[in-house]
Amino acid sequence: MRPRIMRCSAQFLINKLIIENGFKVSLRKDQVIRRIHKAKSLFNCGTRMEKALQRLAEANLNSKSTTSSSTQDSTTQITEDNIPKVNITVVDTPSNIPSAQTNQFSALFKGIPKALLEKVRAKQAARALEAMTRTPNADKEAALYSRLPELAKLLRNIFVAEKKSVLSMDVVVQKLDNSFRIKLTLQEIEEHIRELCKLLPMWANIHNVRKADYLKLDKNIELAKVIKRLEILAENKINPAS
Repeated sequence: MRPRIMRCSAQFLINKLIIENGFKVSLRKDQVIRRIHKAKSLFNCGTRMEKALQRLAEANLNSKSTTSSSTQDSTTQITEDNIPKVNITVVDTPSNIPSAQTNQFSALFKGIPKALLEKVRAKQAARALEAMTRTPNADKEAALYSRLPELAKLLRNIFVAEKKSVLSMDVVVQKLDNSFRIKLTLQEIEEHIRELCKLLPMWANIHNVRKADYLKLDKNIELAKVIKRLEILAENKINPAS
């Protein structure tokens, strides 16, 4: 089954879209800015290769804006029936890229193998396709996984500060609500904790005693290994094509 497109590509100019019945689709300024930031966060990994590709795209845009499009020369003649006849000649001016600009492109990619260039382009295309076909539920799950590494650090700090290995779920949720940098509801925080326990049951698990839930944390397990594991799981959820 072919994947269903859930959103437009970052390169698709949706704010200039005109559908068949003549109505123009427009976006508010805040929506356009939000889409631009999302596209930048998708493709911006801070690598030397991607920075070079970005500079190349900007250079191409500047070269297109400086080239002349076309010139028109029209002459009018009179036919035997005294009807004016207009002959229009369109002359296209070919775009010329200066040799200095060509040398600039070569300098941008100097020392970068062609195979690596193709690999980066293929990786970016795969990420764009995955972002277009990702469902809202998949987006929500990816956001949840991305918060787990920070949540694990806070959990460890809470148990160390309390000098206990078992705390009631209500106490843990309330303390996380006071310290977590992202504002979530108490129900959402508990959902994150339960998902964390499913992923790492040897480190954190929930026990129900007298109709009350308690969270037990093994402080003997090295936190760095826990964080590393959660970061790998989050990366696989956010970029499954990588």
